[in-house]
Amino acid sequence: MVTEHFDVLDCAGRKTGRTIPRDDAHRTGVWHGAFHGLIVYERNNRKHALFQKRSANKKIAPGKFDVSVGGHYASGEDAKTAGPREI
Repeated sequence: MVTEHFDVLDCAGRKTGRTIPRDDAHRTGVWHGAFHGLIVYERNNRKHALFQKRSANKKIAPGKFDVSVGGHYASGEDAKTAGPREI
């Protein structure tokens, strides 16, 4: 299995030049990029949001409801790359 690496960010969201493995990022709480997208649609003149139920096998928040789509930026990515990939 290939270990995912994330760019470490500062508190303003700027890349620091360091990378960190996924599990270490979550264990230590360092800032790293993530994409969250919420699909909103209208039906019968009312707005609705589409959520997903996470797999029971997920490490974080298994079986919980979450945004429509979401995921992490891989090292070297930005929102323009990670967003469409996650969608």
